[in-house]
Amino acid sequence: MSIDDKFYWEAKKKQLKREKYQGFFEEARQLNVSDFSVSADRKAEILAKYFPGRFGDNGKQPLSRYDSTQIGSLFNTMFNYAKKTVETGKKAEI
Repeated sequence: MSIDDKFYWEAKKKQLKREKYQGFFEEARQLNVSDFSVSADRKAEILAKYFPGRFGDNGKQPLSRYDSTQIGSLFNTMFNYAKKTVETGKKAEI
């Protein structure tokens, strides 16, 4: 793989990650983020949709083992991370 190919794929990877966080942020901001227990099922769906490797059924943190307040807390953390990432265009810190 040439240097140009490597830079292309790294840029493409960053673009896809930004698009993922943008999509999550747009969908997530339609919900009540600050009230952790409200719409927990919908929050779990959105988390699994955008981050299946982490929150999907076979992910590192499957949401089936969390109660509604815990799901809301995870959602809030990811929402704030996505918001900072989308607003700054850089990877935020959790």
